[in-house]
Amino acid sequence: MSLAGKTLFVTGASRGIGLAIALRAARDGANIAIAAKTATPHPKLEGTIYTAAEQIEKAGGRALPLVVDVRDDGEDIFHVIDREVPLGSVAGCVDWGRRFDHMQQHTGQHLLSAMFQERYGRPTVSFHLGS
Repeated sequence: MSLAGKTLFVTGASRGIGLAIALRAARDGANIAIAAKTATPHPKLEGTIYTAAEQIEKAGGRALPLVVDVRDDGEDIFHVIDREVPLGSVAGCVDWGRRFDHMQQHTGQHLLSAMFQERYGRPTVSFHLGS
C-alpha cells in the first residue's frame, strides 16, 4: 500500500519514535497531522510540533502541526481532526500518544484507536510500551 497523498493522524509526533514514524511515512509522500502537546521548546527535550513539521516537509511529506494533549479527557480529538485536517481524508491513525495508556489501565482497551476506527472506518495502529 502506498502512502503517497494519504493523510495520517500521528499522536506523539513531535519527537522520538512518533516523529520517526511520521518521517518514514513522509518519505513515502504521506501527509502528516502531527498531534502533540509540545508547541514551545522543552528545556531538556528536543523538538516541537513546528520543528517536526519542518522535518516532515523536508522528508517529502506535507505537515499540519496540531497542539493536542491526547491525555486530556476534555480534549475532543475528533473535533480537532474534523476542523483542522484539510489535507484530505484521513487514511489512518498511528496512536503513539499516552492517552490510550491511561485509558487502557481503566478499560483494557486502546480507546483512541478504537474510537478513531469506528468514527472514520480507517485502520489504526496502536503502540504500548511496558506496563
